[in-house]
Amino acid sequence: MSECLRCGSRNVITGRIVSSNQKKAVIRPDHQKFWAFSLYGGIFLDGPAVVCLECGLVTTSCDAYALAQFVKKKCEPRDDSE
Repeated sequence: MSECLRCGSRNVITGRIVSSNQKKAVIRPDHQKFWAFSLYGGIFLDGPAVVCLECGLVTTSCDAYALAQFVKKKCEPRDDSE
């Protein structure tokens, strides 16, 4: 049984995240370099989604290696003071 990472509720449902045109959705990291080009504009969200019916939190996953490579190549260095 899944539980919400924010509020701890077990009142969750599972599904998948899709874009409005029924293709896979992507995560587009903040601080992407203005000149960076990506065919899909980010990293595909490929895991199942869990949605909390109590607080609305949506969680899913993506390929961690692909995300790390995307951020390394196409994003500005992160400022941890923000």
